[in-house]
Amino acid sequence: MRDGKKTVPVYWHPVRDKSLRMAVTDINGFATEEFRDRFRISKSQADQILAHLRAGTTPEGGLQRTFFKAKHFIENSLFNEMDLSDSTQELELGFPPGSETWGELTLVCGASSSGKTYHCVDKIIRNLDGPKKDRRFFVIISNEFDRDKTLGLLKKEKYRRRVHGIDISEASLANSEHESAQAFFDEEVKPHIENASRGSVLVIDDAMDSCCAPMLRKTINTLLRTARHDDVGLMFILHSIRSGLWSTQASSSCKYFVLFPRSQRGKVRDFINKELGCTLPEARRHVHDFAQAGRAMTVRLFSPQCLIGKKKIRLL
Repeated sequence: MRDGKKTVPVYWHPVRDKSLRMAVTDINGFATEEFRDRFRISKSQADQILAHLRAGTTPEGGLQRTFFKAKHFIENSLFNEMDLSDSTQELELGFPPGSETWGELTLVCGASSSGKTYHCVDKIIRNLDGPKKDRRFFVIISNEFDRDKTLGLLKKEKYRRRVHGIDISEASLANSEHESAQAFFDEEVKPHIENASRGSVLVIDDAMDSCCAPMLRKTINTLLRTARHDDVGLMFILHSIRSGLWSTQASSSCKYFVLFPRSQRGKVRDFINKELGCTLPEARRHVHDFAQAGRAMTVRLFSPQCLIGKKKIRLL
């Protein structure tokens, strides 16, 4: 969690302990229109429920059933969620500490212009501008490295020693001395992957549209299974969560899926529903809430499973 220039680590506990749950100074923070819509109650009914919660009492009559549902919802929120919407603080998910540690595996999925490349570049720049002991080397393999303005941010002189870019477009193949896509891949791409140093992170962007797509697909799937043994991290970008052979291995190997609920609401909702085991109403709520909290939503697939945005983190 970043508060100005200060960063504070965020921890979770596998067992519910009331002493560790989120503290709220005023339960009236739940007195929102969304809260009333969720339980289909009026403002006066919401005020009654919150008054009973503050007093530690229980209402009688027809409001009792809704009261217990609301109480359960609020208690779950205090255990499972951190919401920074009303503060200047933000949540940041960077690379693990250390310059030679494993950079982990991440799949970034979203429609065109959803912010996929920006998300990756922002994470890289935070690392390169961060403490010297944590700075890594990055190999950017992109179909648009020579013309993507977002990737241009990594071409600044101060990053030159730690960022190496490879353009894998059809134009790069046509302008090269290589006669085939295989030769281009073997000479221009493969050596930088095989010789990546410990702690390096490979960032592969738009590989499906590249001049050497079949070779990169096999390489990505191999890296997902074996890169951790060499402490080499991988971030790769696809346009669809379900991309056949391109994404099958990622579902089993990646620690993070970065999704964009503002641009692909239905697909993100279905992923949360079917792959993470949330009910459809829960999935809709997650997509709505994180779409309000920022463009990107990171799904942590390893324990603890959770959703992470700039202003919100929610355990599943």
